Amino acid sequence: MCLCTGSCQFCPAGWLWHAGHCYYFSSAKRNWEQSKEDCCSRGAQLVTIQANSTLAFLTRVSHMDVFHVGLKRSSSRFEWKWLDGTVLKR
Repeated sequence: MCLCTGSCQFCPAGWLWHAGHCYYFSSAKRNWEQSKEDCCSRGAQLVTIQANSTLAFLTRVSHMDVFHVGLKRSSSRFEWKWLDGTVLKR
């Protein structure tokens, strides 16, 4: 799932608008790195989830059991970080 990283007044064709952001859902089977690169090629990034409402929206409209988000285990292997560098809060 890609999230538009710029100021998105209008979503590109094939993207969905939700709560001030544009989201792109790809049906292609890719690993995490490939998904990250695909988003970058679209001028976007893998989605970071900061609110339960965002997660509810993504699961409701994606129609997928599994999807990649912008969360990765840090080099220390003990903590997970979002692409913006913030640590996942449990």
